[in-house]
Parts: sequence; structure tokens; C-alpha cells
Amino acid sequence: MQAFGFEVEHGATTLTARTLPDLRPAGDEVIINVQAVGLNNRERMQRRGTFPGDFNVLGSDVAGTIAALGHSATDLTLGQRVLARTTAGDATQAARAREVVPLPRNLSFERAAAMITPAVTAYRAVNVFATLQPGQTVVVKGASGGVGLLILQLAKAQGARVIGVASAGRRELVLAAGAAAFVAYDTETPAKTLADSADIVFNAALDGVNGDDDVAMVRTGGQIVSVAHQAPPSSKAVRFTHIHPGARPSEHDILSELVPQFADGLLEMPIGILLPFTQAGFAEAHDLLPQPHTGRIVVSTAAK
Repeated sequence: MQAFGFEVEHGATTLTARTLPDLRPAGDEVIINVQAVGLNNRERMQRRGTFPGDFNVLGSDVAGTIAALGHSATDLTLGQRVLARTTAGDATQAARAREVVPLPRNLSFERAAAMITPAVTAYRAVNVFATLQPGQTVVVKGASGGVGLLILQLAKAQGARVIGVASAGRRELVLAAGAAAFVAYDTETPAKTLADSADIVFNAALDGVNGDDDVAMVRTGGQIVSVAHQAPPSSKAVRFTHIHPGARPSEHDILSELVPQFADGLLEMPIGILLPFTQAGFAEAHDLLPQPHTGRIVVSTAAK
């Protein structure tokens, strides 16, 4: 197998390729021949933590076909199309302990890899951490990002009126995803335009920035659900909930519920950048990740 990882030498971080032994499954493991990898902010943060001499293979969101099965993975078959969250996914093979999700034929490897982490995060935001009721008004900050776009779609599907907040250039993207209204943070002042208007504010912007705006936009007695770790200072009576991983429902259960909706076109996750499954492709993908971009970054064996 080939793996693509970061090394740090003489103060410079470089993505290199290594040929490693093929993976062998433990009793409950599945080995996946990886066809596509979706990149996330998680990898952006992990890259900062590399150390000289290490070979750091990143990547968590993969889609591909089953290459090998452990003896207890009896409900799966060789060659089956699957997707999974894993570790060291920037490679031609990846391992996962059974909890892979079957991938329908009408959902491509690229679209599957693009939606994994955003889908899990958005589902938990809307269905676990929020107390969303039909007819409520919801504001989604960072509405043009992967998580924000899916929060928007999931909240609308539950009967909410959704207002998207993003940069002016993303207006059409957000409205096409189903927002009833749009506010551009770079040409307007959302805290004033949307003051006291939201039953729930979802802050899916990078690092949950500008929490004071969340407080201004939410109604007294409303809720802020944010990727930020700490509640912003507020004299207003609001509930703050941090979006975080949890045991229930599991990632497997969430993806099993959402994958058919992506396959049927009920949920959409745009791919903005598609790169080849090569050393150069992975290097470019990770270099582009911290930069402003529209749509998901995906590396695929199908890209040229």
C-alpha cells in the first residue's frame, strides 16, 4: 500500500509518499481499498502537531471497497462499497473496526467522502444538542461551510425557517440549499439586522467566532448551539450548548440514517475542489485546506 504523510525536516513540513506493507485485519476489522478521501478542519489542526522525523498520515473520511475482512465481520462482503470515519486515511488502504456503512451505487465515492464528518457534526447539532421545533426561526452562521450547509438543510427539513449568514459571495449557494433569507456578514451587520430574531442560533463558523453576535441575534430564552467551546458573556437569558462528539447516537447510526438521503438527493454537499490520488494531489489538498474555498476538498482515484 501507499501512504501519504507529513515529515518535518530542517524546519520545513513536506508531504511525502511511502510504500508500506498491506494492512491485515484484526478479528473485527475491515480493510478498505480507499477510492476517495474528504478533508476536514480536523486535518488542518492535526498538521500543526507534526514533529521532526515523524511520518504523519492524516485523513479520516474515506470511501472505497472492502479489501479484507476480519473473522468476526460476517455481515460484510469482499468488494462491497462502503464509507467510514477512520484514522490514517490518506492512503490506498485504511482500517476500520466493523462500523463501516454500505454505500449505495447512486452515491459516488467522492460525494460519500465529502459528507462524512460534516454530516455527523450537523446531525448532532440539530438532533442532539438543539431543541428544535417546527415553525421556529433558526439562524445558521457559517452557512456556506460543510457543517453549516447541512445544519441548514436538516433544520429546514424539520420545519424551521432558516436564515443563513455567510460572506456575500456565498449568497446563491446558501439560498439554493434552502435558506429563507440570507445576511452577508461582510456587507451587513448580522447582530443588528437579526437582533433578537432567532429561537436558535447555530454557529458553525470556524472556531465559533463572534459569539457576541450569537447573543445579539438569539431571543431571550433561546438557544445558542456552537462549535465554540465556551459561551460568550451575556446578560441575556439564553442557553449555550457546545457541539461535541458523543456516544449516542453513534457515528455509524447517524451515517446509516443520512447516507440514503444523500443518495436520493434529499441532502447535498457540494465538492469544490477535486484532486488526484497522488502525492502531489494530497499535498495540494492539504495546502488549500486552510485557505478560503467554496465546497469540500476531495482527493479521488477518479480525478486526473
